[in-house]
Amino acid sequence: MTTFARGTGTAAQAAADALLEALHEDLGRLPASAQLDAVLCLLEAARVVLRAPDRPGEPASEDLDDIRATMRAASLSVRSYLWRTADNDPVARE
Repeated sequence: MTTFARGTGTAAQAAADALLEALHEDLGRLPASAQLDAVLCLLEAARVVLRAPDRPGEPASEDLDDIRATMRAASLSVRSYLWRTADNDPVARE
């Protein structure tokens, strides 16, 4: 699989890093079930983005297939967890 380096110093990379940090901070304030639901939404959004046609500098087709399969498995895992817990906050359980 293709490896991508973070922090290359470009403006686009700085914007992406800032977005990820903001998401992390915002999600950290939510209950665990809401965090999982938000992660599910982000996985779905990433899957849609990866459906875009290949562009120069993007991962190869085989890499995209691996990424899609991984995201699909992760989203199913989160869905299963939310279904089993009936949207109860697992952090609140003691």
